Amino acid sequence: MLRKIKYKITKIKRGFSSLVYWLPVIWKNNWWDYGYLLGLIEHQLKLMSRDSNKSYSVEWDECREEMKYSLLLLDKFNNEEDWNMEQEWFDEFIDSLKVMRKWWD
Repeated sequence: MLRKIKYKITKIKRGFSSLVYWLPVIWKNNWWDYGYLLGLIEHQLKLMSRDSNKSYSVEWDECREEMKYSLLLLDKFNNEEDWNMEQEWFDEFIDSLKVMRKWWD
């Protein structure tokens, strides 16, 4: 019984933390431009890659580095002024996400 109460309290705390973390991103979000979607992805990747001791995966360090690489590519894409290079960074970013499934397995 006490264990269930502690679990509920932890879920409530985590929920409030998530609200605080996501509120600025959601507040700025709009549906008409892919840049907003990329902002959501960037925010989630930052969240997932920041704590190395929150995963039980044996390959967590490798997964974390892949997430950071994806963030680097996304940043290059967002800051590129040459359209051809922008497309190249975007394609590489999408390719970097193809290993995403193993981040949770």
